[in-house]
Amino acid sequence: MAPGESDMLARRIASLEAQLQALRQVIDVSPSGLKIRTEGSLSITAGGAVQVTSGGATAISAGSSLSLKTSAALDVRVAAAITIAGSHTISLAGYTLSASLMKDVDVSVGKTFSITAGERVALEAGDAEIDMKKDGSIRVQGKDIDIKGSGKIDVKGSGDVVIKGAKVLQN
Repeated sequence: MAPGESDMLARRIASLEAQLQALRQVIDVSPSGLKIRTEGSLSITAGGAVQVTSGGATAISAGSSLSLKTSAALDVRVAAAITIAGSHTISLAGYTLSASLMKDVDVSVGKTFSITAGERVALEAGDAEIDMKKDGSIRVQGKDIDIKGSGKIDVKGSGDVVIKGAKVLQN
């Protein structure tokens, strides 16, 4: 070795050992796994794809807020159940919301359930329909339509009230 090279090599080794010691302060590697700890922020940046795969459960926890952002699509697939819960408000916002389900939808509300549409609300089940439009027109269509009330039933119209049928019965 040339004169001075051993001192330079010793300084380089000392620098690398200090860097390794700093890494050991935040990274714990053991046969049971890998832990990364930091008192400050942690940032992971990749120029390409990032994939996280777990053979068991995966948990993401945030002390305040958690944000997922993508410039394209977000795809969530689950083999069993998805639970979204909030002790305050849960909001969905976007251009179009579409749900396609193979079986049932159950909605239970403790107080008020409101649906507001700018143009139209349409409910369909087989050949039965209720269609409400922004001009105020409502169409109820079906094979047999039953209207029952345990109290008084009022029918009022500012125009004509027309009842047509093969047979129109009154009390």
